[in-house]
This record gives sequence, structure tokens and C-alpha cells, in this order.
Amino acid sequence: VTGVQTCALPISSKESTTASTAHAAHAKTTFELAVGAADTAALRDMAKGEDRAGVHELDALHRTLEVTFSQQQQQQQQAQQSSKTASTLSSTDLILRPPPYWVSKWVDYSNKYGLGYQLCDGSIGVYFNDASKIILNAAETHFEYLENKRSGTARLEGCTMHGEGAFDKHCQACTAGAERSFHPLDNFPAALQKKVTLLKHFRNYLKEHAHKSSLQLPGAVTLPQVSDMTYLKKWLRTRHAIIFRLSNKTVQVNFYDHTKVILSSEAQVVTYVNKQRECSTHRLATVVNEPLPDLISRLRYTKDILYQLINRGAARS
Repeated sequence: VTGVQTCALPISSKESTTASTAHAAHAKTTFELAVGAADTAALRDMAKGEDRAGVHELDALHRTLEVTFSQQQQQQQQAQQSSKTASTLSSTDLILRPPPYWVSKWVDYSNKYGLGYQLCDGSIGVYFNDASKIILNAAETHFEYLENKRSGTARLEGCTMHGEGAFDKHCQACTAGAERSFHPLDNFPAALQKKVTLLKHFRNYLKEHAHKSSLQLPGAVTLPQVSDMTYLKKWLRTRHAIIFRLSNKTVQVNFYDHTKVILSSEAQVVTYVNKQRECSTHRLATVVNEPLPDLISRLRYTKDILYQLINRGAARS
């Protein structure tokens, strides 16, 4: 997964040099994971648009991590037995494999438009600065557009042909004012022209650079998406990482030292990519007993970030 800090669309050489210099300086600093005052603004901004359902989802993930670490001392005392049990549980109760969808590449251009990303199945999306989202299927035939629910303009109703309460996502008349609408790439409402144009710019950049930094996770089972596609629901940048929340409840944390943590299967499974780009997948309930200090420290950091988001989101909702 790329940690590109330069923007996806054309910029001046001065802007590019400044961004590259800042990234190089950060890479030389000591990597100590802690949520600090410098993260306050980013946490506040992400919490602004969090609804009750989102806060509940974050809370469930945080509680799972909290339980995992609160039991760490007891599990360590029974490490040998727990290791045997973990092996049995992994093979019988839970299939350990990477998530079906994850962010394989991204580029931050939020200083003007938003964040563009590519999922592992080849679909490409944009999280715009107004919190609306767009996702293009890998075949590049259709896209889905998700309006910001807090904009006050989103609604879901039927057209004159289908009637109220008979919403058809494939009918453009039905989806004209919907929260989530489905459109062919060559035939969409004029109101979406600007955002589709930006989607195409992001697509061109991401596809051109895909061979340089796209993340692959061996063992993952990914199916092509046609409709009701997985998309980026929220994202957050802190001093140490960029965090992605997908609509399928997967949480992905890309650290600036090129390690990645992906929580999936409703936080039962954690996938870790180390600095050598080696991938391993673990049962979250027993991973604290494994000799993986780098992963454990990153899980603790993720837990602390979630705690901050829950508190801020709950206060706003």
C-alpha cells in the first residue's frame, strides 16, 4: 500500500518537493506509537460526521481489542496451553484468511478534492471532501454514488413508474435523489459530471502507478463487485498512520514505516504486513500470546485511536 503524500493530480514541482521532503524527514524520526496532542485535529474532523451506527461499530471493535489486551496477562501465564488451543480454534471455529477487500493503493489530494483509492479487486473510488463517495467497478462499466446523509438533500424514493416504496437502484429516475445511486459510466445525471470527471483523473493516476506499490495478500478470496460494492466509509490521518474504515466493517491501518494492520471478520481476524511485505493472518483472541511485539504495539495504537474516536463521536451524536 502506497504512502504517497504527493497528490494524484498535476501539481507544481515546488509542491511535490515540499511533500517529498516532509515525508523523508518523517521517515528518519523515531517511530514511537502513541496518540498525542498532534492527532487531536484529525480525530475531531473524523468524528464530525460520525452517526450513531458508526459510533456503535467503532465501539464494538474497540471492546474486542480491549478484551484481547485485558486478558493478555492471564493468557501469557497459560501460553503453552493457549497455543495448542489456538491451533484447534483456528482450524475448526474460524477460517484464518485475509479480508476479501482491502485498500491496495491510495493517494491523498484532500487539500483540494479528496482521497482516491483502489481496492484489491480493481475497483476505484474517491472519498470527497464533502463526505460524499463514489466507487467504480473493476470493469469500469458502472459506478455507485453515495451522497452525504447530513447534507439534507439525500432521500430514497421511487419514480412514477415504480411508485413510492418500490425503489429500483438500476432505475435512474428512482436514484436521482437517493442516498446511494447506481449509474452506467456512460450515462449518469449531469449533476454528477464534476465528480465523475475527478473519479476518472484519480483512476488514471492509480492505474498508472499500480505496478509500483499495490499490496497483495496471499490466501485472500476476492470476488468481482457488480453492485452494492464495498467502499471507503471513513478515513483518518494521524502522526503515525493513515486509517481506512470500509463499508464491510474492515478497518485497515497503514503505518508510515510501511507496516499494515487489517482487522476483519468483525474484528475476529487480524492480518499483519511487516516491513519486508511479508503477510500473516492471526486469530485476534490469541495473537497476544504470539512473539509478535511489532504487531501487538500497533494493535494497542489502533485501540487507543478507536477509543478517542468513540468518545468524540458519541459526544457529537
